[in-house]
Amino acid sequence: MQAFIKRRTDFKTLPLLNVIDYDITLASIYDENSTFTVAGEYALNQGDFLFFEGHSWLIEKSEPSEGVTAITAVDMVQLFARPIVYPGAGADIESFIAAAIEDNFSGSGDAAYDMPYITVTAATSTPFIAPEIEAGTYSLKSYIALVRRLAGIFVGFSAAGNALAVTIGARAVPTHKIDFADDAYRLIAESYSAASIAKITAVELVDGSASLVRDFYLLTNGVITEDPGSAERAAGDWSVITTTTTGDETVLKVADEFAKNSYSH
Repeated sequence: MQAFIKRRTDFKTLPLLNVIDYDITLASIYDENSTFTVAGEYALNQGDFLFFEGHSWLIEKSEPSEGVTAITAVDMVQLFARPIVYPGAGADIESFIAAAIEDNFSGSGDAAYDMPYITVTAATSTPFIAPEIEAGTYSLKSYIALVRRLAGIFVGFSAAGNALAVTIGARAVPTHKIDFADDAYRLIAESYSAASIAKITAVELVDGSASLVRDFYLLTNGVITEDPGSAERAAGDWSVITTTTTGDETVLKVADEFAKNSYSH
């Protein structure tokens, strides 16, 4: 299997790499690493792009040794990890993300940092959700994770000739079942873990003081309510958050916290 590298500076293609082993993470909302082992010894540049089997990553480090190179790579959204100035509410989520990329990462006017080879397409239109703002700035990387959890908005990356195509749009997430009765699959190990919050106390701050304390409860069907007597309450931990938001914005922040619940098997 082969992978190819695109330079961060100009998006030029470097020689093909023969991948002999890999352990990859796809479309995670967490900061997961992927690893590749390629034949040959290469000193690859941190921040260059790696494309493999229709997916893409940013190279974090490379370690050549004894005829092979071990590559550690991170998700492409790390491109947008730098804090940027919040310009105010957008017309919708997709166009807000598109404008943020074009104004801050591909066309800021500073050639030392711009990636002019990025092309952006907003494929759908979803009602705007505000990012988490701190001192007038926000993280686009974190915002992309936020709208994925709350609105099912995905940001995809692909190499289109000399352009890095970024597509933003709502997407239905498919579910997959693995039948271990099928001879095509073999269970070699298993583990279980869960991190679940079922109640959140949100403290709304105004000028640094608590103006309102609200309790939210998660039901087993995924509904969020402020009624403690609701039937079918989910089981889990009780968490407390503080927020400078009020009203419906607090509800969104609480929904995002509940969306971070995880179950793995």
